[in-house]
Amino acid sequence: RYLDLPKDECLVEPKKTLFNHDAALAGGHTLLVVEGPFDSLKLDLYGRDWGVRSVALSTNSIQEQQIYLLEEAAPNFERVLMMMDNAGQLGVVDSMRMREQLSQIPNLGFTPVPYGRKDGGDLLPYEVINYARSITT
Repeated sequence: RYLDLPKDECLVEPKKTLFNHDAALAGGHTLLVVEGPFDSLKLDLYGRDWGVRSVALSTNSIQEQQIYLLEEAAPNFERVLMMMDNAGQLGVVDSMRMREQLSQIPNLGFTPVPYGRKDGGDLLPYEVINYARSITT
């Protein structure tokens, strides 16, 4: 688990931001929204040559502030894909709730983590590259 500063010591709580949001504003083909910052780092690093960028929620749910930031970045991409960790039945319920919360983003979709991996951080570099190629060509 990640350790965050106590809320009263934060300028902005991590779970009210989008990790890598500034880079996502530059745009591309596909924006992947994932749970963890390390997942986002790997996907962004190996996917950017294919126009795939990534941001992270730092949690498995989405806050109002994060929705606003995602709405700001979404028009810079052909599509936005939510790639939440493969977590089973609870993940399905969370995905349905999130789909409702993000219904105003017209280019939004949901995708499982490819290759049966638990999350984006578990993907091998060549798997990220192959996945990025497959969703952009």
